Amino acid sequence: MFLNAQNLLLGSLGLALLTNPANPSPTPTPTNHPGRWALHLYQNTRCSGEDTLYSGSASLTCENEILNGGALGYITEIHQPACEVALFSDANCKNPIGNIAPHSPRKCQVPNIQGKKVEVRSFEVRC
Repeated sequence: MFLNAQNLLLGSLGLALLTNPANPSPTPTPTNHPGRWALHLYQNTRCSGEDTLYSGSASLTCENEILNGGALGYITEIHQPACEVALFSDANCKNPIGNIAPHSPRKCQVPNIQGKKVEVRSFEVRC
C-alpha cells in the first residue's frame, strides 16, 4: 500500500511539473524580439577563442568596458532596420577607426589605420 501511494504521489508530482513548469516560456513581446545589432570582439586578429558579445536593439553611447581594454578583431551582425556601429581607438569615443554599416560582411575583420592594425578600445551604436 505504501509503495502504491508513493508511486501515485511521484506520478502526480511529475504530471504537475510537466503541465505547470516553474519557469514558463515568455510570451512574445517587443522586448523578446532579437536585437538589431550584435558585435563580437576578439583578443586576436583571427577572431578565434573567447569573444565578448555586445548586442541590442537601440543606440548605445560610448561603450568602453572591453575585455582586457581592447580588441584586435571583430565580427558584426546588423539587422534591418539598420543600425551603424562606430569603432574608436581610445576609451572616450574620440578617435574614430571607422564605421560598420549594415552591408558589412559577417566575417572576421581587423581594424587598421593607414595599414597599421589598431585596437578597438570603445564603440558606439547609432540606430
